[in-house]
Amino acid sequence: MVMIDPYWQLGRRVRLFRRQRGLTQAQLAERVGVSDNFIGMIERGRGHPTLETISGVAKALEVGLHDLFQEEERLGSTGEVVEELNRLLEGRPVDQAELILAITKAVLSRVPAKK
Repeated sequence: MVMIDPYWQLGRRVRLFRRQRGLTQAQLAERVGVSDNFIGMIERGRGHPTLETISGVAKALEVGLHDLFQEEERLGSTGEVVEELNRLLEGRPVDQAELILAITKAVLSRVPAKK
């Protein structure tokens, strides 16, 4: 099972609820009393909001706090796994990303593909 960063997971849930409500990051930010840049950071899992801010986000999105932290049992698709890998590699030097790619290829060459 892939371990998901809780800030990244929170960000995904915030983005999901914001989009469902047809809000822009700027509109949500205004309702919460933070900058739209910070909302963007939260959605990318880079912002580390206080409990007060998270509570404000939940109120602005008209959801319970538990809805923002509802744990997904697992990543649901290959696309989500790739997205998580991209997030983990973001900001790393190219040589590190290439090393991780080489390791991944080596592992996959020894694991039979499921059909």
